[in-house]
Amino acid sequence: MTTLKEKENRYSYNRVNDDFSGVYDYVKKGEIKKPYVLDENQYRIEVSTTYRHSQFWLYSLGVSYQKDSYDEYYKQTLFKSQLDKQTPKAEAKVLYQKQKYQVGVGVSFEAQKSQKAFTQEDTTFQSLYQEIYLPAFRYRTMDKNYLTLELDYIYSLKERQQIGARFTLGKLWADKSELILNDQAYKVRAHQVYMSLYFQF
Repeated sequence: MTTLKEKENRYSYNRVNDDFSGVYDYVKKGEIKKPYVLDENQYRIEVSTTYRHSQFWLYSLGVSYQKDSYDEYYKQTLFKSQLDKQTPKAEAKVLYQKQKYQVGVGVSFEAQKSQKAFTQEDTTFQSLYQEIYLPAFRYRTMDKNYLTLELDYIYSLKERQQIGARFTLGKLWADKSELILNDQAYKVRAHQVYMSLYFQF
């Protein structure tokens, strides 16, 4: 549990130039002096198994279950929010190993599900609550699905020195009917591409 007893400044933002959507001027709206309390808990269970088919091929399967709980409130403004989420996940990997290099392919899928979602409006900063916090809270409560594909390549140079590359493709999607702000439903779709290079010595 985290408790903050110092003051907290609250800011809103004004767009500086309509031609640049990411540039804002932040304006102080007030401050809160009463305690802020956050109770955050996370539980995770994971089970995996590995099977070596031959000298070169290695297979692995894994499943996990994670539960996250958030409970926060400001005593001065009567603001409060609660969120419980569960995330089951399944993944599979295949690894091909040779003396000088190895190649791995992995795929995983996880589904975030909200079990409890509650928020009580901020009585002091209602405009900030509607403008900033509520959209973020509703996005957090959405049931989201993640699909990820990874490709790893590692090459051994000498002794324990290795050089490698990792490519990651990811997709996120959710039911757009769950995110409604100002009577408008927002579509949640995202595609991600990552590439990383690393050296071990």
